[in-house]
Amino acid sequence: MWERLRVAEEAEERLCSQLGDLEAESVNQVRAYNAHILSLMDQLSKGSNLLINSHPSPASISIL
Repeated sequence: MWERLRVAEEAEERLCSQLGDLEAESVNQVRAYNAHILSLMDQLSKGSNLLINSHPSPASISIL
C-alpha cells in the first residue's frame, strides 16, 4: 500500500510539473497572439489613414 501511495504521489508531482509547463507555454502563446493582433491593428490603422489621406472628401470636390 505504501508503494502505491508513493507511485501516486510521484505521478501527481509529474502532472503538476507538466501543468506548469503547459501554463507557461500558453502564456507565451497569448503574448505572441496579442502582439500579432496589435500589429494587425496598427497596419489596419495605417492603411485606413492612407485611404483617407489619398482621396479627397466629397465636400472638397467641385462640380464643373
